Amino acid sequence: MHNRVINYTVKEIFISAKTEQMRISQKLIEILRTELNGNDCTDDDLSADEAREVYSLAMKHNVQSMAADWLLKHGVSDETVFEGMATSLTISQWTDQLISKAASALNDAGIEFMFLKGAVIRNDYPEPWMRMSGDIDILVHEQDKVRAREVLCRDLALESSQSAVEDTLVSKGGVMIDLASMLIDKDHKWEEQSSLSDIWNHALPGKLQYERVLCDDMRYTHAVMHMARHFDNGGCGINHVMDLWVLNHRISVTDEMRAARNALLNKKGIKKIEEAFVAVSEKWFSGADVPTMDGLEDMIINGSAHGNPENTLLTKRGKYGKLGYKLSRLFVPYNYLKQLFPSLDGHRWMTPFYEVYRWIYHMKNGRTSVILDEFKKADAISDALAEKTRKNMKELFG
Repeated sequence: MHNRVINYTVKEIFISAKTEQMRISQKLIEILRTELNGNDCTDDDLSADEAREVYSLAMKHNVQSMAADWLLKHGVSDETVFEGMATSLTISQWTDQLISKAASALNDAGIEFMFLKGAVIRNDYPEPWMRMSGDIDILVHEQDKVRAREVLCRDLALESSQSAVEDTLVSKGGVMIDLASMLIDKDHKWEEQSSLSDIWNHALPGKLQYERVLCDDMRYTHAVMHMARHFDNGGCGINHVMDLWVLNHRISVTDEMRAARNALLNKKGIKKIEEAFVAVSEKWFSGADVPTMDGLEDMIINGSAHGNPENTLLTKRGKYGKLGYKLSRLFVPYNYLKQLFPSLDGHRWMTPFYEVYRWIYHMKNGRTSVILDEFKKADAISDALAEKTRKNMKELFG
């Protein structure tokens, strides 16, 4: 009897905690909806602790500027919220300056360029500071990439950190510029299905002579792709879902534009993904009474802006099963392996040797125990939850 009482109490505590988490996440969604639409919440009865929890969740999803704005307007006197709002405004101003300076520097150098993602969509929000981002994405031609990096480092006093995919240039203010020559990894399955390599041929003129603007259908499709890749890796964040809502509501979308978007989404094989996330965006930010995919909202909220280990384990366990997940961690694909070891690039036949070398590298650096711990956590995921996740991932990604 004593054990039953203890177990029942623990269950009550768990349910209570889960209910409170739902209340906090629902309150954050309501706050974001009011910030986007310019109206107000019907209920602003938040305790000081609840306000801090709302702000903490907002930070995980890169929407802290909007949450802080609402909380401060509703009398929340919290030092963390004050500092967060001040930081958001400072980053936004610094981002504006970097965008302007980068555009001028590249244009003066005669380098064709276009801004992507947050650097563009922030202007479609009610206020640019509402769209938080720690980086500025710029696309240039492959042959111009080295010169573009040199120009930006020289004229904007940036420090360069190169990777296999993009060059990251870091400013003194902490805002980064990601310099890329492709919209998505050329080895990714979506790129193989239908290339976006003709992006420059469809680009529109920008404000400056050498500035180009992504046409609407490619811009929208790229936003869906970017969000889906985050989700596939364990989390896409409320901010990405909000971007979709902004692209559907904050700009004028004609029937012709909608048709062009749908045609490209279907061509890329991601129309189902877009529909599922648009449904969530309509429910959250329009207050629409629409059905959403079972478990999708929880995965977005639990995953935060860039995913978390628990969600990553869940998505991989759902996609591959217990054994398949372990094999995917033991033997990684060539395209991933060559990013870890650039010397492998162009020598696919050497993949098995590099797989062995990778494990030797992990053992020397103490990573083996971490991976074995991941296996235990993956095994602990209930079969029912894994199966639901598998069905969702299959429906979304095929």
